[in-house]
Amino acid sequence: MIRHSVALALACLALPAVAQDWIASQGDLSDDDFYWLVSCGAPPGGDCADSAIRWPGRSAADLTIGIGSAAPDYPDWLYREVSGALDAAIAEINAVGAAVRLRRIADGDPARIRFFLTDTRVGEMIAGVGASPPDGTVLEAALVQIDMDWSDQITNGYIILARDILPGDIHSVVLEETTQALGFLHDIRNPHYEGRSVFSEDSNALTELGPQDRMVLLRHYPPGE
Repeated sequence: MIRHSVALALACLALPAVAQDWIASQGDLSDDDFYWLVSCGAPPGGDCADSAIRWPGRSAADLTIGIGSAAPDYPDWLYREVSGALDAAIAEINAVGAAVRLRRIADGDPARIRFFLTDTRVGEMIAGVGASPPDGTVLEAALVQIDMDWSDQITNGYIILARDILPGDIHSVVLEETTQALGFLHDIRNPHYEGRSVFSEDSNALTELGPQDRMVLLRHYPPGE
């Protein structure tokens, strides 16, 4: 299970809230139903649970991302796996051609979206990120937190992976979390989408975006805007 958190920032005050993890549905959804489910938590034919949020145009056009920090004893092999998975996720998302383009910067530099490789394991409380939340939040495989302003525009993103994430899940989870940090905080629980979408709640099988995943990016960040 992937948990997502949203922090609403007003001046220097951060007001935390937790987004629902997943929305249940059945069968092949229309593009409209799929888009609204992952972007605002609307069940098929229903109302949004949250506002649709996005990175503002100038930030989206050159959105920096990188590994913010790693625990001193973080395994070298796992660091390399996450780093490689991040490069692959950036290439996959950029290839869609949406009006959001990720650019990796040097590890440790202040990217707008930062991965934190902590010692936290599944079921443990996150520590070491330096912000609350996500520090103090129980980690369930991975967590995406975003900061946004009152105009529903994203200002920063944080991604924390469990240290004991299964090696075979790393590339899929990194792609999913990177995609969701672009403003899609709701997973889909639906057998039809297992192996078809990175937003599937019950599957970490994909290492590339599915057709409706690409549709969502193009619709949320239309080319040429």
